[in-house]
Amino acid sequence: MKIRRKISGALSILILAIIIFSSIFATYVAPYDPNVQDSSRRLEGPSAEYKLGTDALGRDLLSRIIHGAKTSIVIALFATIISMLIGTIVGIIGGYYGGTIDYLLTSVTNIFQALPEMCFTIAIAGILGPNIKNLILALSITSWAGFSRIIRTEILKVKEEPYIEAMICLGSSDLSIILKHIIPNILPNIIVLFAIRTGRAILSVAALSFLGLGVQPPTPDWSVMINDARLYYRSYPHLLIIPGFFIFITLMSINTIGDFLRDIFDGRSEEII
Repeated sequence: MKIRRKISGALSILILAIIIFSSIFATYVAPYDPNVQDSSRRLEGPSAEYKLGTDALGRDLLSRIIHGAKTSIVIALFATIISMLIGTIVGIIGGYYGGTIDYLLTSVTNIFQALPEMCFTIAIAGILGPNIKNLILALSITSWAGFSRIIRTEILKVKEEPYIEAMICLGSSDLSIILKHIIPNILPNIIVLFAIRTGRAILSVAALSFLGLGVQPPTPDWSVMINDARLYYRSYPHLLIIPGFFIFITLMSINTIGDFLRDIFDGRSEEII
């Protein structure tokens, strides 16, 4: 692995750790209550008192950024975990058993993947209604198919290995083979895929909340902050730039970590070979 990739990976882990730590302890880290309004201090620029300035309602931007990280990351993590579980189960069953079961599950997966993911997500979120639970549900329904197809492909490779055939001949149960031998072998790929999909989920959360189908005001959220800044971005561009920057840096960190993990696992595979 190149030194540059190691440095970027370590830096991305550090940045993401700081963001996650700050969001977990947002109540203690944030200097002010993110929802407290002060009309006399509205639309102020960065200062000693308000490090990132204030919004149109006089709320501290830094406090809303810190609390908003928790909202965006938690929603993305929950949606990714649910879609990963569904996709992994479907992919394992289809790839391991094959035949009619695989055909049926693959057909369902193809139907979901044939639909434009974001349009499908917007439609479901619009039907269910704009709130956090429905946002997580909409993202989970529309993103599990990507996990399923990749997991199925990995299962098809692993189950042809001689040691899997040996376990079958020795009378090991399907559940035992899947849990003890197949899943541990595909776990590195699942971890990398999870990291990459989490980044995509954060971007989807931002898009849906910006459209009014996700997190609702006054809940602190980066995309809600961007939406609120549309009326003021010409005169007060920091209202738009600051939350946009945090979305960007979080996505970049997650994607870099995903590439970093892929390099680590690929390197280990080459050493074993």
